[in-house]
Amino acid sequence: MKVHIRTEEKCPCCKKCFQKNNYGDLFCFEHQTRPKHYYLDWCYKGEQFKAWGIDSYNQAVKDAAQITWEIDNHCFDPEKYRGRKKAASKYAFTHVYDEWLKGREQEVDLAPSYLEKLKQYRKDFVAFFKDEDVREIRTFNIKKFRQSFPKELKGRTVRNKLAVLQKFFNDLADDEFITKDVPKFNLKAITVQDEFITNTLDKETQLKILNEMPAADRPFFQFRMASGLRPSEVRALKWKNVFRKAPEPYILICAGFSKGIYRQVTKTKNQWVIAITKQIEEILDKVPRRLDVDYVFWYQYKKNCVRPYGEKKYRAVWKAACEKAGVVFVNTYVGTRHSFGRQQVEKGTPLDLIQAQMGHRSVQTTKRYAQYDKIKAMREAFEN
Repeated sequence: MKVHIRTEEKCPCCKKCFQKNNYGDLFCFEHQTRPKHYYLDWCYKGEQFKAWGIDSYNQAVKDAAQITWEIDNHCFDPEKYRGRKKAASKYAFTHVYDEWLKGREQEVDLAPSYLEKLKQYRKDFVAFFKDEDVREIRTFNIKKFRQSFPKELKGRTVRNKLAVLQKFFNDLADDEFITKDVPKFNLKAITVQDEFITNTLDKETQLKILNEMPAADRPFFQFRMASGLRPSEVRALKWKNVFRKAPEPYILICAGFSKGIYRQVTKTKNQWVIAITKQIEEILDKVPRRLDVDYVFWYQYKKNCVRPYGEKKYRAVWKAACEKAGVVFVNTYVGTRHSFGRQQVEKGTPLDLIQAQMGHRSVQTTKRYAQYDKIKAMREAFEN
C-alpha cells in the first residue's frame, strides 16, 4: 500500500501538469514553480480515500507517513479520514461566501434590502471566482473581476459590488479564516456620477405634481418635500416621536422601513432630530389621526384596513401625478429628497445645517448638491 501525494493544480505559467523531481516533489522544470496545495490519495481494504487541504509538500510527506504507520500498525481509523473531502472545499469561494451569507442572515440589525443585495451579487461573484481558493485571491484577481463588468454598468453599481466583496474579505480576515493581507479594492478611485443632481425639481414643478394627487396622499409627499428625509424614514415616522409641545418643537428620526419591514434603526444607523417648521406644522395639521394607528402617514388599504405607505403605493401615486401634470418623470427620491438638497443649497442654507436635516453621516455627501452651483458661479465669473 502506498499513499500518493498529488495536486489538482497546474503550473500557473505554462498550464501544464507538475512532474515529480528526483526528491519526489511535484515541480515544473521549465518555470521552476511548485503547487501551493496538495492532497493525499490511497486505498484501504478496497475503499478509496483522499485527504485534502494540505498547504505544503513537507506537510504532505508527514501526513502520508502518519497514515502509512497507522495502516501498518493496524490502528488506521477510516472514519477519521472519511469527510476529509470537505477540507478542500472549505476554502472554495462559493462555499465560503455561502457560509458568510448564512452568518449575515442571522444579524438582527441587517437591513432586508441590503441582505437582498448580498444574495443578488452572489451570482456575479460565484460566476467569476467559482471554487477558487479564497486564500489565494489577490488584488490582481479583484482587478480582473472589475474588468469583467459590462462597460455600461454604472459606477455606483460597480462600487457597491466591490464594497460587498471587500466586506466579505475583511470579515474573513477579522475571523482569522485567512491570514494573508486582504486584496486591495481602491473604491475611492471609482468614479460615481451623481446624475440625480441635474434632474431635481423646483418648488413650482413640485406644486404642479402635488395638485394632481388625491388630497389624501398629498401630506405624505408634502412632508418629504419639506423635510428632505428618506422615504423609508417618513413611512416609519410615528406620533410618539413628534414633539410639538416642546419649547423648540422637533421630530426624532430613529426608524425606517426596509422591504416592508419596520426597523427601529435608520439606513445610516444613526438618530437625529429635525425642527418642526411652520410648513411642517401645517402639514401635520392636515394629517388625520386614528387611535388604532401609530404611524403619522398611512392610507386606506381596504374598507376596514389602513397601512403605512409602501413603496409600490407611493411610487404609483407619484408616477400618475407626474403624467397628469405633464412633467417629465423623475423618481420620487429625486423629486423630493434630492430636490430638497438642491433647493436649500440655492437658497444659501449652510451645508452643515443641510447635513443635519437630511441625516448625512458625512458632509461630503451633502456637498454633492453644491457641485453644479459651483460650476454656475465659475461660468458667471469668467463670462464677466
